[in-house]
Amino acid sequence: MRGYRTGVLLLAATLVVAFLQAGCGGKQPDLTIPLDEASLLNNELTVAFVTARELLEASTLDARNLGHLPDGLTPESFDIALTRHVLEACLTTPVAHLPGTDPQRLPEVATASPGSEQRPMTGREAVGRAQPCAPQRLVVLEAYLESVDQRTRDFIVNRLLLVDTLRVNLRDVLPARLDALDRMRRDASLEVERLRLIADERLALADGSRVTESQRRETEVAHGRMLQELSRISAVLGEMEEQQAPMQQLRRQLVDEAARNIVRMGGTDR
Repeated sequence: MRGYRTGVLLLAATLVVAFLQAGCGGKQPDLTIPLDEASLLNNELTVAFVTARELLEASTLDARNLGHLPDGLTPESFDIALTRHVLEACLTTPVAHLPGTDPQRLPEVATASPGSEQRPMTGREAVGRAQPCAPQRLVVLEAYLESVDQRTRDFIVNRLLLVDTLRVNLRDVLPARLDALDRMRRDASLEVERLRLIADERLALADGSRVTESQRRETEVAHGRMLQELSRISAVLGEMEEQQAPMQQLRRQLVDEAARNIVRMGGTDR
């Protein structure tokens, strides 16, 4: 914070000097309003916020559907106890990052994919930046696939992929992205004030004697557009701050809800 204030003071001093030079017959003042910077900041904030929110919404739907069986598949038609056991173990597997993963790099949204036809469960590759879950009885469940029809096989494999996707997104991707959002929000709040100061000072410089009426008018228009853009950014920042705690809480709740729904899978309690 101290460094930011120092930077603002230096910026203000520089602009004051430019203002005095413009008024005293010095060089032509820089009247550029950094609207592109503000637009870029708005876009970055919006994309990051929407991405995290959409991932949380998708994870909510997935977690709440874990207890459902597709039409025509009943708990008696396959080994549901073995399936539940493996899914529970997968969900609770700690996230292990791939070797060489940069912990400072923001993780992409994770999606689990099946392995080969012969090893759809044990031959899987990474889930995002994490190792796939490999619970002890996964080999047993994969061998069991040979004794069921294709529809049941597809259900078991896809349900494992869904659980592993949830595991990584809820335990790794979303925590990292929500923490990054909080940092972005704090940094952007300071950046908004910096850009506002520049815009106001450039508008003041436009009143100098070496500025034409056309330049003055262009600066006034650009300044108005800048204030509108900063207002939009402030609205996004306000929504981010308001949603930060509820989004964190929902993420934690979804981990527990997913576990409960696995236990209830195929039951009547929805």
